[in-house]
Amino acid sequence: ELRARAQDEKERKLLGLNERRDDVQRWKEAIIDKRKEAYVEKMQRADWRREHQLRAIVEKAHEEDAKVSEIAFINMMEAQNKRHDVMNKLEQYEAKRLEIEEERQRRLDEKKVKEEAVAERRKALEDERVSKLEQLQDRRLEQEAKIDEMVGEKARLRGRNSEYRDRIREVRLSARSEEFRQRVESLQARIRIKEEESRMRYEAILEERRKGKSRVGKVRVEQRLPVMGSEGKGWVGHRHLMGGSAVIVVDGSKSRRASDGTNQSTKSSVVNGNNSTTIESATQQSRPLIESAVSADTDTVAEILESKLEKLRVRRVALRKRTRKLRSRMSLRGREFEELELATWTNAPDDSRLQMQRLVREINRQQIPKGPGRFPAIERSLNEATRLLERSESSRLASRNSGIFTSVSRLFLLQNEASIKIPRKILSSALKILTMCCAGIPTNCIYLLNSNKISPLVDSLYNLLDSDFRDPLIVSLLGSLAVIIAGSVNFLRRNNSDSHTARVNDLIAFIVSLGVVDKFAEVILRIVEPVDDNVLELIAASVNFLSAVTCIHADSAPQRSDSTQLMACLLETEACGVVSLLYGLLFHSEAGSALPRTTLTLATEVISLLGNVGLLDAGLLQRLLADESRALEMRHILSHLLSYSNAHRDCENLQRQVILLVGFFTSGSPGNQSLVHSGRTPVVLHQLLSLPVCYFSNPDLMDVLFPTLVACCYDNPANKSILEQEMSCGSLSTYIRDCERQRMTQPPPPSTRNKSNLEFRFPVILWSKAISFFDS
Repeated sequence: ELRARAQDEKERKLLGLNERRDDVQRWKEAIIDKRKEAYVEKMQRADWRREHQLRAIVEKAHEEDAKVSEIAFINMMEAQNKRHDVMNKLEQYEAKRLEIEEERQRRLDEKKVKEEAVAERRKALEDERVSKLEQLQDRRLEQEAKIDEMVGEKARLRGRNSEYRDRIREVRLSARSEEFRQRVESLQARIRIKEEESRMRYEAILEERRKGKSRVGKVRVEQRLPVMGSEGKGWVGHRHLMGGSAVIVVDGSKSRRASDGTNQSTKSSVVNGNNSTTIESATQQSRPLIESAVSADTDTVAEILESKLEKLRVRRVALRKRTRKLRSRMSLRGREFEELELATWTNAPDDSRLQMQRLVREINRQQIPKGPGRFPAIERSLNEATRLLERSESSRLASRNSGIFTSVSRLFLLQNEASIKIPRKILSSALKILTMCCAGIPTNCIYLLNSNKISPLVDSLYNLLDSDFRDPLIVSLLGSLAVIIAGSVNFLRRNNSDSHTARVNDLIAFIVSLGVVDKFAEVILRIVEPVDDNVLELIAASVNFLSAVTCIHADSAPQRSDSTQLMACLLETEACGVVSLLYGLLFHSEAGSALPRTTLTLATEVISLLGNVGLLDAGLLQRLLADESRALEMRHILSHLLSYSNAHRDCENLQRQVILLVGFFTSGSPGNQSLVHSGRTPVVLHQLLSLPVCYFSNPDLMDVLFPTLVACCYDNPANKSILEQEMSCGSLSTYIRDCERQRMTQPPPPSTRNKSNLEFRFPVILWSKAISFFDS
């Protein structure tokens, strides 16, 4: 029964499965039928679309054929129109050609007529020229006869003048010889008086010893007999007479040997115990030595004075010859430059330039000698030009094209003539115009330099210094010259060339050979206390001018070269005595008080001048300060200015200049290196190491301080030990390595010298040794 039920159940399931299979089969057939119907319908739609598209293409082809026919018709019409236009133009051209041909024939006829007339006129002129030439030849023969007569007369006059000059020279030489003889006689008389006084003092000392007022033993006589008066070159001195030693003559090798022999005899007498006899014999032996030394020194003084006078005369003659040569060469080069510059000027319309040219023409017209009434008109024109330059920037830029520089230069040329006295107001206004046109405009500055418009200013400066150094115009003149030279420095640092360098060297040589630097030295030496602000302003302007001259010389000349003789002149005048002057001004004021503005300005200019000298040649600066007293003055000045600038933050420029000067002062000089760590504390080296933190962190300020520390401490263990107490020596060696790497990758331009560059403040060949020294 169970099997039956299972069989039935199985049959029912099979029946269900069969029904389901039939249903699925019917469903699949229905789907297939639907797909067939959809495919048929899709094919019918595709056929309809294809037929519709073909009809559209056929219609479009018909339309394109119509358009092509229309375009062909249009092109045909345009071609016909163009052909018609071309035919019309050909007819016009032919007619115009015929007119031109007729005009050309007419001109040829006129030209032929004119040439015939010209030939007739030329023939007439030739006849006239021949007649004039014959007249000129006759006149030239007459002039040659007159010239021969004048040459003979001038030769006779020159002979008489030469004889007169020879007589005058002989009279002057005899007068100078007589004056020199009188000076020598007066010097000998003073020497005899001093000798007699010394002899009397010796006799008094011997008399006291005879009476027993002083013990027998050591006798100390500290007395000096001046031989040369104020010169102080040779003197007879007495050194500590141990047991009655003799007089020692300190001038001359012969006197030294004689005094040594006297000392030996004196010592032998002292051993024998005869004290008074020893002193008498020493005095008797020393007296002929003194007399021979005095007579020898008198002859030496005469020879020295005579040689100095001769050297001074020869130097002045050489400088006068050199000045004449330089003046002619600068004038020639200036004219050549102006001719070339005139060809490059543009005449663009500008109201301010036209007004300036009108004023220049007025000034030039008034410069023609007409008497003193012309000066007010010149002053009015200059004042109007000043107001125009203040209003318009373009007028300052184009001032060299207007001719104002030529007019101002002519004013100073007239001033240099002894017969013409131009009022100071006019010259001050002219200098103001120059300063306004050159301040911040390097092209105008280099134009003044190349065109030789600056030499009349230098001549006027020399004449004013020679006549009255307290003239207020000198300060304005120095300021204008400093502005022009500083602007030329800025131009040369960007556009340097051999021609510009030659002009700069000529200017510096002209300034030196004319004697301007020597006049500055004389002016500073003539200054006595009390010193007012006007004198300080004059000295500051003079030092600023010298600083600008040394700066442009450092940028234009090779290092340590002296073709202009500027370095030799600075060395001979001891840099015009500015170090001693600054020392007196700084330490004359009360301690702890603020320095006046004029003193600060002067101090900044003096330090900048010495820094420029060091940049030009550090050895020259060290020779200037080689004297022991001057080196000590320099140390006091540097220490005082460093402490003052540290206390007053408005003196940053002065502080930087002092730091730079310390580096040049100590570079390669062991004696100067020892000066920066000597004296009262804080010494100069301590003050350098106690500067604000920005000098050790800011790269620009590090370039100012670190080369100075390298120059101060290199190859000096004492300074290095002080340096190690405040900072690491590795910082300096790292800085030198960075500078060496930067120099290899980005070398500085050869035409410029920057005070902050290590290679201009410390020799490059010592960099590797310095790195080893600071790393050790």
